[in-house]
Amino acid sequence: MEQGKSSARAALDKDLVADGELLSRSSSIVARYRADLSYRPGVNIPLTRFFNISIVRVRPGHIADYEDARKIVKAAHEKASLKYNYSVYQVSSGMPAGTFLIMSYGKTLADFDAAAAIHGQAYNDAVGDDGRKKLSELAAAGTIGSDSMIFAVDAKMSNPDKATIDTDPAFWTPKPAAPVMKPAAAAPKQ
Repeated sequence: MEQGKSSARAALDKDLVADGELLSRSSSIVARYRADLSYRPGVNIPLTRFFNISIVRVRPGHIADYEDARKIVKAAHEKASLKYNYSVYQVSSGMPAGTFLIMSYGKTLADFDAAAAIHGQAYNDAVGDDGRKKLSELAAAGTIGSDSMIFAVDAKMSNPDKATIDTDPAFWTPKPAAPVMKPAAAAPKQ
């Protein structure tokens, strides 16, 4: 095993032992990154505070259709030069066959709110009428369903390396809040 992978595995094992009493169950997922379906995937993890993860289930026999749909979406993003990013992963273990994960990243929740505006007229023009029709057909035939979830990064529950901490020390190593001092109760009048 490579040095980086073995040290990461050791850190995860240590965390699992520490959290063992608090966990009622855990599961693992193995997924393969799909560069051919991803758009501007580079992300600055030390400055990422939120992840939006969409889990898409594809009907058996329709993975090629789903890949075609994602390629239409990616081509529209490229044509419109959208300032947006997402990474696509194909799950190979830990979830049902035909599961894809689409991850996008943000420093604030407003970044996700802005996605609708980013995917406005320029994106619609880039997809075009034929593209929209094809996407609708592919989705209707091949997609079982999808769910989206937004996760927040919690610095207290993270184990970042020094380089990550140095990027934003105020976030990664917050100072504990000062205790709130309550005024002393007035002595009862006699």
